[in-house]
Amino acid sequence: MALEGRQVLYISYNGMLEALGQSQVIPYLRELSRRGVRFTLLSFEREAAFKDAGPNSCSELFPLGSRKCQYFFLKFSDWIHGGSV
Repeated sequence: MALEGRQVLYISYNGMLEALGQSQVIPYLRELSRRGVRFTLLSFEREAAFKDAGPNSCSELFPLGSRKCQYFFLKFSDWIHGGSV
């Protein structure tokens, strides 16, 4: 299956500044990008992403070429699933 030119919306409840985002999601999306997939990533980031260097850290996660990746992040909230994490 050819991936070139496909567009993907990837939603992750895990933040990209967290270990899971760093070790699994980002490498996966980088490989998709390398294969010509354009994607939009929406992640839910914890407090650290909104303090000090957090916003810069988030924006530096995808130096893939902005034409292949759009990255948006919202504040993590446990009300989405109704429990604590």
